[in-house]
Amino acid sequence: TSDATSVLVPPGQCQFTKKFTSAKLLQRWKISSTTSVLRFELPTPDKSLQLSTCACLLAKGEHVGTEDNEDIIRPYTPISTNAQIGSFDLLVKDYGVNLSNHLCSGMSVGDT
Repeated sequence: TSDATSVLVPPGQCQFTKKFTSAKLLQRWKISSTTSVLRFELPTPDKSLQLSTCACLLAKGEHVGTEDNEDIIRPYTPISTNAQIGSFDLLVKDYGVNLSNHLCSGMSVGDT
């Protein structure tokens, strides 16, 4: 075990801005039958996410299984810290393919 590391970042320095940017799924770990950890690549691989405390990321994708075909936007709070370089991790619960959280849970390694 190692000691805890504090890597605090002021607001406004996150690698992701208000403009939606694709992030490649690097790895997936199955935690339970309905829960996975997803590791995504960062735009600048030699830096951390630089997300400030209590902030979240917004993910956008096409709405699956509805007639309106509107994009869906969902907030996700990374479980990784700013000490992690080049990637970030999300813990994602899969409630089924017809629900909106399928946005991330339905991704395969290599998808953006």
